[in-house]
Amino acid sequence: PNTESIELTANKWNWIGYTPQFTLGVADALAGVSNPQAGDQVKGQKGYRIWSVNGWVGSLNAMEPGRGYMYKSNSTSNIRFHYPDMTPMQLRAAEIEQPLGFNPRWTTDAYRFANTMTVTMAVLLDGQVLPAGWVEVAAFSNGECRGSAVIQHVNGFDRPDMGFLMVYGNQEDPIEFRIYDHSSQREYAAAEHFTFLADSIFGTPDELFALNITEGAGSKVIIY
Repeated sequence: PNTESIELTANKWNWIGYTPQFTLGVADALAGVSNPQAGDQVKGQKGYRIWSVNGWVGSLNAMEPGRGYMYKSNSTSNIRFHYPDMTPMQLRAAEIEQPLGFNPRWTTDAYRFANTMTVTMAVLLDGQVLPAGWVEVAAFSNGECRGSAVIQHVNGFDRPDMGFLMVYGNQEDPIEFRIYDHSSQREYAAAEHFTFLADSIFGTPDELFALNITEGAGSKVIIY
């Protein structure tokens, strides 16, 4: 790995292979990328991480042998990097997957879709940010779940309660959002909606995309 360089073309998505024969946390795997830019994103089939003021943040816990990834570079020039040829003793604590205290309400068959987009968001109930721990967010298209995520607390940010939602779909699919509060067992419909656009990015850890719900409108009512 330390002799085979990987090229990242400036200001676009790049398909990248992963050449080490051992699993690495994202921060360690991409340590050779010099000067990542705000909003740079690496994503696999089931998760992603974004470069922020606090380094790599997101839902992709590690890069693994035999899997492919995409890297969105916001650099103004092409760059090359090498993967490490040795594995560190342990994964970084921020990249170890934490178990949930409940069973997810929604599931998605990620293998049915060739394209993804990402939404890094906060959920606001009547203008107040919902805290991490019990709030699940899902994207839907024509009644079918296209991805879900749980709001989590990420230290070091002004708005630390955020979700990392991978949305699966086909071009121009209508996308809307539902939120489920596992503590109150209430489901809400978010006001925001849009059409699916492959590889688009909504929100970053530094500038979260807001999903707005209200106490008066449950899952039966959607206002456009």
